[in-house]
Amino acid sequence: MKKIAIIALLLAALSGTAFGQTPNGAYTSPSTASGSGTSGLLTVVAAKTASYPGVTGDFSTATTPPGYIPFAVTVENQTYILPATAPALVGACVVIENLPSSAPNYIQILTGGARTLDTVAYAAAPGWPLAPGQSMRICTDSAATNYVSERGNSAALPAFTNAVAPTWIPTFVGGNSNTPTTNLVPQVIKVVLHDYTPISKIQVWISTGQAGANCDFGIFDLNSAKLSAMGSTACTASGAIGGTATSSVILPPGPYFIAGCTTNNTVAWFGPINNAISAVMTNLGTSNFGTAANLCTAVTSALPANLGAITNNNAVQPPGLIVQ
Repeated sequence: MKKIAIIALLLAALSGTAFGQTPNGAYTSPSTASGSGTSGLLTVVAAKTASYPGVTGDFSTATTPPGYIPFAVTVENQTYILPATAPALVGACVVIENLPSSAPNYIQILTGGARTLDTVAYAAAPGWPLAPGQSMRICTDSAATNYVSERGNSAALPAFTNAVAPTWIPTFVGGNSNTPTTNLVPQVIKVVLHDYTPISKIQVWISTGQAGANCDFGIFDLNSAKLSAMGSTACTASGAIGGTATSSVILPPGPYFIAGCTTNNTVAWFGPINNAISAVMTNLGTSNFGTAANLCTAVTSALPANLGAITNNNAVQPPGLIVQ
């Protein structure tokens, strides 16, 4: 049975990060990251199905993002071998994941040559084990000689917690049938993700549909740039809408904007309890709700590539997304 993974509390979404905060990056697929050199992105490669000897090109440089190397194995004890010569850049990183589909097979992280990982040499098996569904970030140390993991000698980072189960963004206690303030004006809420969150599918529950109406829902960085969205979708009747997202992304922990838009502001979508009640519950005010300056496309309601300036608006009733 699938379990809903709680990754973002509405309380945390209202934790004092105001509109206009410096943005965090998003881990994304090569279709949007390739050649961009944008800080915070991951260069995603095809899943490895057997042992793979790492190369320095797997690691980030001053202008390119870290590589993300997933393993989907059917045989136990396949390995990722760290390069025998560490990349010259201090803090150059790579992310390794053993996908849930590998179950029950572990993979092992080995160190090439005389290198160490968190001061330990894993020149031969047994190496550092990664169970199915676990991942870890490995970087060069302060001398760019050996390697360190993101969490030292602790357990490997179980980063991608919703790889199988869907996740609500934002997570909320209670729910509301929310209606937008105005046609084609993006309704925005700031949320905080507390874990690495892959997004390849986006769905929203429409409480009340309207004939001929279209909707779109998506997630944006704090520069208001669109990271992924549902895309223009008919919202003419009650029920779940959505499916494959416009971009597959892996979002690192941090604050983001969630936005929803429709051609008909009598459409209602399921979302967090209204912001006035949320403000009372948290005693932190309502500055994390607002409307965007850049409008959605007429007729289709497609969200803009950039939301533009966000204006605080306590009347906004934002959507809740289910992502996977």
